[in-house]
Amino acid sequence: MRSSGLVFGLIIGLAIAAILIKAANKDGKLKTKYDERQEAVRGKAYKYSFYTLLFFDVLRIIPESGNLLTGISSFYISLFGILLGCFVLCVHSIWNGAYWGLNNNKRTYFIIFIFATVINALPVIGCLSSGGKISFNEDLSPMTNLMVIVWLALIGVVALIKKMITPKEENGEG
Repeated sequence: MRSSGLVFGLIIGLAIAAILIKAANKDGKLKTKYDERQEAVRGKAYKYSFYTLLFFDVLRIIPESGNLLTGISSFYISLFGILLGCFVLCVHSIWNGAYWGLNNNKRTYFIIFIFATVINALPVIGCLSSGGKISFNEDLSPMTNLMVIVWLALIGVVALIKKMITPKEENGEG
C-alpha cells in the first residue's frame, strides 16, 4: 500500500514538475535549450555525477556487507547517493555556466525552488510540531524531506556564490 502511494505521488509530482517547467521556460516548452559549450559542460557534469555515484556505491558495499549500518535504512543510504550524484551534476553545471538554459526564466525557477523547499518543509514541521521524531531508520519519513531541503539549500548557496563572483555582464544583467 505504501509503495503504491509513493508511485502515485511520484506520478503526480512529475506531472506538476512538467507543468511548472513549461511555465518557467520563456518559450513555453518542456525542453531546456543549451548552446554547444553548455552541452559539452553538461556532458562532463553527467560523467562526474555518474562516477560520484559509482564511487559512493562501491564504498557503501563495505559497511553494508558487514551489517555495520544497522541504524540507517538502506533507503536513506540510496537517497543520499542519488542526491550526492545530483549535487555534483548541479555544482559543476552552475560553476561552469551550464545550469541555466537559453530559454530559462531564472526568476520563475527561483520561485519554484522556494516552493519546493516549502512543500518539503511541511512534513518536517508537521512531524516535529506533533512531537514526532525524525530518524534514518524509518523509510519515507520526514527525513526524506529534510534531506531534500538540505540538498536544495546547498545548491542555492553554490548558485548564490557563483552569482556573486560572476561579473554582471555574464549573468545577463549588464
